[in-house]
Amino acid sequence: MRRGLFLILLMLSTSAAAVTAAEAEEVRLTEEMRALARRNIWLGVDRMYRALVARDAELTGKQHLEGAYAAQDLGEIQDCYDRLRAAARSTPTREVIDWLWAIDTQYGQVELTAQLGAQFAISEPPLDAVKRKAIDTATRRLAEDGRFAGMLPVGEYLVDDAVLTVTSGRRAALAL
Repeated sequence: MRRGLFLILLMLSTSAAAVTAAEAEEVRLTEEMRALARRNIWLGVDRMYRALVARDAELTGKQHLEGAYAAQDLGEIQDCYDRLRAAARSTPTREVIDWLWAIDTQYGQVELTAQLGAQFAISEPPLDAVKRKAIDTATRRLAEDGRFAGMLPVGEYLVDDAVLTVTSGRRAALAL
């Protein structure tokens, strides 16, 4: 009974009724993503966003923006940036444009390849929690895969004994 009522409410809460099973699944993923975003459960939002993208769903600017918040919370700044660009194409709000500008000026593109277990550290750790999480994500990827491709905060990093300088607007690469 409860499940039936929930499904009826779900169908009424969307602007268009789902006709096919594929459309119904997109509606379900969209509603779940929205509910998770309201509760700041960003890992779940990221999972729903990726599921919608995998289904080639047409996403709204708001969905791309929620996906960007999720990626940022997970330390995936490159994914955040890509999702913001998608949001800007469909809904170029001031929030999106300012956020893109902030990433452009505070982060740089990086491609690192190192031996598993390589030491990775920034010379001056940032106070900003988002930047620290981006560095932690890169550190984890290097430890697990020996590779990281994405965006890191501007600064000087030590990878074993090598110095990697990350600047905004430039791609930095280091292979050890």
